[in-house]
Amino acid sequence: MQKIKCSPYIDIPMVELWFLLFSILLVLSVMYLFHEVTSTTVEELFEDISLSACPGSYRLYYDANGNTLCCDGEIMANKCMGGHFCTLHGSSDAPNCADVILADYKAKGQSQCPASMANYFEDKPNQKKGCTTSVLNASLTGPKHTSQGQCVIYDTAEKNRAAMDSCDNQKQMEDYPCFGDHCTKSLVQPIADKPVLIAISFTDSNGIHRTSYTKASMEAQLDSTRPNWRNQGIDLSKNIQVTEVAKAVYVDKTMAASEIQV
Repeated sequence: MQKIKCSPYIDIPMVELWFLLFSILLVLSVMYLFHEVTSTTVEELFEDISLSACPGSYRLYYDANGNTLCCDGEIMANKCMGGHFCTLHGSSDAPNCADVILADYKAKGQSQCPASMANYFEDKPNQKKGCTTSVLNASLTGPKHTSQGQCVIYDTAEKNRAAMDSCDNQKQMEDYPCFGDHCTKSLVQPIADKPVLIAISFTDSNGIHRTSYTKASMEAQLDSTRPNWRNQGIDLSKNIQVTEVAKAVYVDKTMAASEIQV
């Protein structure tokens, strides 16, 4: 068998050399094809976005070349005099408005959406804001798959507290840390149109199942249903129905049963 001499010490058969070269070329080809497919997919997803309105406080205008643009400041002589501008339908010297909107949505989603519904959206014509588990539709105004989970961001704190489908209530429930054994969390509304309670259920060290309600949600409900509750001898820092108290008594053992208020 013919051999090729690669160094003073190693002789590699010609067949093995060709196999090695072929393997390297194959790997490089696969990597190239993967890159091309990934890039094409991203471009196709981006092209699916079809915006008809400017983001946030931006105002629509047309430049000297007839491009449709959006400006966040004063517009003079077909020029944006503000600090930022973007394009709705493509322009080489302006960022795409879809990128501006998605960056804004990402920031708002981190502060207003529950982890289970992390995709924030706004539907300005219908005055609707919310979060969803679905990817967004082409206009970025709502979920692409409406059957998937979504919640609503209402325009007042009172409405957010009193709605079972409120993103705020859902986020507060998901963010509250579980404890004890077999812990579960849920939203409960004993009185219609009144603030929702965040219920924390758990099993204590004696195997007894307990259900309690977070202090913040209890305060909101009492403020709405019994405005004078603070003057009626109710002390939530000692009430056993309050989650923080139940945890201290039944799990952490940092509070004696004699200190609680039933």
